[in-house]
Amino acid sequence: GGISADDTEATPSTPEEIEDTTSTTSLSGPVFNYSETNPELEKYQDAWRFVTSNESFIMKYRNFNTNPTGENTTSCVNATMIYKNETTHYVLHHVTFLNTTSNMTIGFNKSYYVISSECYNTRNVLNGTAAFTNESELYPFAFADKNCAVIRKDNCSNESFKACELWVYESAVDKELSCCDFVFDLLCTRGYKQITYDPELCNHKDTEMNADATASTTSADSSTQ
Repeated sequence: GGISADDTEATPSTPEEIEDTTSTTSLSGPVFNYSETNPELEKYQDAWRFVTSNESFIMKYRNFNTNPTGENTTSCVNATMIYKNETTHYVLHHVTFLNTTSNMTIGFNKSYYVISSECYNTRNVLNGTAAFTNESELYPFAFADKNCAVIRKDNCSNESFKACELWVYESAVDKELSCCDFVFDLLCTRGYKQITYDPELCNHKDTEMNADATASTTSADSSTQ
C-alpha cells in the first residue's frame, strides 16, 4: 500500500474529485514513538518539499515484501507529481511499476495530504488511504535530502519490526547514497531488503515506454495529415 506499488484500485478522474474524497486530519497531528521523532530534527524530515518536486522519484529498496509468496515481482516503481495544492498541502502522484511476472507496466494515481506530526512545524508525514479499506495510512519521513528519502510505513510497523522504503530522485538513482543508506540501516529493521530497482531492467523499460510514446505520437500526427 501507500507509496508502494500495491495500490491499484480505481481512483476518481480529476485531482479536484480526489481531493474532495480524501478526509482531512487532526490539527494536533499524529504521535509517533520513533527514535528520530523530534521537532529539533524536523529540517531533515521535510516530506512536502520531497514529494512536490517536479522530478520523478524511484523506490530503490524496502525491508518488507507485500507478495504473500515471498517472490520479488515488483520493480521499477516510479512516482511523478501531477497535481499539488499549496493551501491544503494535498499532492497527487502518478505511480507506475513493472510486474516482472507478467512483464507489464501498471499505473495508478495515489493521493496524500502532507501533515505535521505532533509539535512539528515542518510537514513530515504523508497521510494517504489504504487500498480497498479507506483506512488512513501514515508515512512519517525519517530523513530526506536533495537526493533521497527514508520513509517509514507506520501501518506495517510494530514494536519488533520497523518497515521502511528508500526513495531516490531519478537524477540521483545511480549516485552513492551513503547518507540515506546509513539512516535506513540505523533506523529500520535490518536483515532483509527487497530490491525494487534494477538499472538494466528499469532503463530498458523507460526506453520501451519512450519508444511507445513516440510511435503513438507519430501515428497520431500521420492520421491528422
